[in-house]
Formats: sequence, C-alpha cells, structure tokens
Amino acid sequence: MPGNLRFDVLQVDGHLNHFTLVQGWRDRKAFDESLMAAPTRDFRQKLTPLEGALYDERLYHALRL
Repeated sequence: MPGNLRFDVLQVDGHLNHFTLVQGWRDRKAFDESLMAAPTRDFRQKLTPLEGALYDERLYHALRL
C-alpha cells in the first residue's frame, strides 16, 4: 500500500489469538488514505469475527530526544 513503511504482527507466546498489529506510515496522509482502501476494509471485515474484543486502534509518533 502506498506510504506503508512496515507492517508487523506481534503474537503473544503461547496464545495464537493474542496479537498486536504494528504499522508504520510515511505520514498521516498516507495512514488516513489507507483506512478507506479496499484491502484495509477487507482485512478488518475478515478480522472482526476472530477478535475477542473490539478493534483497538491507537496512533503513536516517534519521540526525538
């Protein structure tokens, strides 16, 4: 997907259905555009029945110290 820098899945050891998805984007515009893209909508539609909780989306930015 344009602007995507990374897409990682972090899985809890011993719990296959416990995981965190981490995405890195070039900028906020690229992230926002990805939200409405067909692959993103398709992924979330397939993921929803597998979730034990609501999809929790949080946005972070890197600190420059």
